[in-house]
Amino acid sequence: MNDLRWDEKESKKIVIKLDQGVLAHGTIVDAQTGKPLQNAAVQYIPQSNNKNIIKNVITGWQGIQKTDADGKFAITIFPGPGTLVVHADDRHYILQEWGSRQLYEGKPGGWKKFAHAFQKVNPKLNEPMQAMNIQLKRGTTVKGKLVDEKGKPIPQAVFWSPLQYSSSLSIWGEGIEESFGGKFQVNGLQTGKEYTLFFLDPQNQLGAKAVISTKKPSPTIVLKPCGSAKVQFVDSDGKPLSKSYALSLNMVVRPGITKYNIQAGRRGEVMGDELIYDNIAKDIYKGLLKTDDHGKITYPALIPGATYRFIDFKDGEPTIAKEFVAQSSEEFDMGKIVVDFK
Repeated sequence: MNDLRWDEKESKKIVIKLDQGVLAHGTIVDAQTGKPLQNAAVQYIPQSNNKNIIKNVITGWQGIQKTDADGKFAITIFPGPGTLVVHADDRHYILQEWGSRQLYEGKPGGWKKFAHAFQKVNPKLNEPMQAMNIQLKRGTTVKGKLVDEKGKPIPQAVFWSPLQYSSSLSIWGEGIEESFGGKFQVNGLQTGKEYTLFFLDPQNQLGAKAVISTKKPSPTIVLKPCGSAKVQFVDSDGKPLSKSYALSLNMVVRPGITKYNIQAGRRGEVMGDELIYDNIAKDIYKGLLKTDDHGKITYPALIPGATYRFIDFKDGEPTIAKEFVAQSSEEFDMGKIVVDFK
């Protein structure tokens, strides 16, 4: 990509040279029926050690190509090792899981990446690629009920599922799903695999952590009174951090090293998934994340059974200063936590 300026004399001599790539092409189909899948997204990720990578050439989510009505796709890629990452337009298909290091370096570990298919490629220059037939496996749907301890349906709730994802970035999406009339639905479950979901009724501050699977396609989840936690924040001199903001708790959705530990991810350690809890319980936490004159905060509406952690940064390295499991109707004492803003 070069900046071209028009000049009456010199512009007549412009020569544009294009680097040669390899055309990857094929069809995305339903593994069971063989039906072609329209509007499936296909992106190309070159492996970092690929010697044929050309700077300023768009790859990844910015170069996504969609399948046509016949499920066909075509995308230009570099010669050498890489991966085609495929997401169906229909979220009923089973997600595959890779580590980010596996995707970018061909090594284990890193942040979790999700797609309906990861197709390795390693073409050679000037050798046409064979047409690929990439099959996506359709999952099962679980439809359940949400009730309180008296068996009454929960009118409205929100929940978080490990099956949420960003189709462009191939990461867990941290999105919120809603439930109305005491009913919820989750699509794309793999037979025999268990999935952990987190439910919250913000209005009544009821919650539940639940494990679902295809073994029980119509579960009833009981939401119980939420728990809470209290803590005192002090500085490195032991003085209370009074009137201090943005001291958030994270809820752990998948266990593992905290996602903020970039160096651990680069070393190949398995990263967990977590979310900033007040970001998804905004109505409850509005105006609450401010310490009092004594540096104290109380965190309300914690989902029973869910793991929470407070992440502190020391010398630029994230550390888990406190981690605990919330209990229904109980207040957990996190004690005193030293936070150094220097």
